[in-house]
Amino acid sequence: MIEFRFARHKQWAILAGTFAMAIVFGWIAWHANDRLRVYAGAAFAIFGVIAPIMHVPRMFMGEVALRIDEHGIDDRRMGCGLVRWEDVQHVAVRNAGLAKALEVYPKEPWAVVKRMTPFARPFAALNVIGGKPALLVQFQDVEPGFDEALKAIEVLAAAHGVR
Repeated sequence: MIEFRFARHKQWAILAGTFAMAIVFGWIAWHANDRLRVYAGAAFAIFGVIAPIMHVPRMFMGEVALRIDEHGIDDRRMGCGLVRWEDVQHVAVRNAGLAKALEVYPKEPWAVVKRMTPFARPFAALNVIGGKPALLVQFQDVEPGFDEALKAIEVLAAAHGVR
């Protein structure tokens, strides 16, 4: 079993970056014309409203954010509870530069989406509709990091026949 705890210093850095982006896009939206104003306004809404709604509550959650053990994956940030290994069809690595994540493809993705928090649910639903994973486990705001998770996933997933 491996537990991932919130790294408060990383959470503060993410929040500061989010607010900085909101300020930049807000300034662009205020001074831009026509189409650029619309795009910058949408980016301002994402960075100034949606991202803080996702990240601020994490500042007040308990210490354990994620647990990977012989039973499955429990990402408490998404609110979907334990996704048991026997319910997982496939696990893959998403490598987007510095940000690595685990893509978890449940056998019944909609069952996982229904259990998510009301704010996470629409994003997960869009993923499933687009053929992407129902659960994307990220490691930017937790410790230990991705490498430790990958080691645990390789052993535990293989033991339960998950590819």
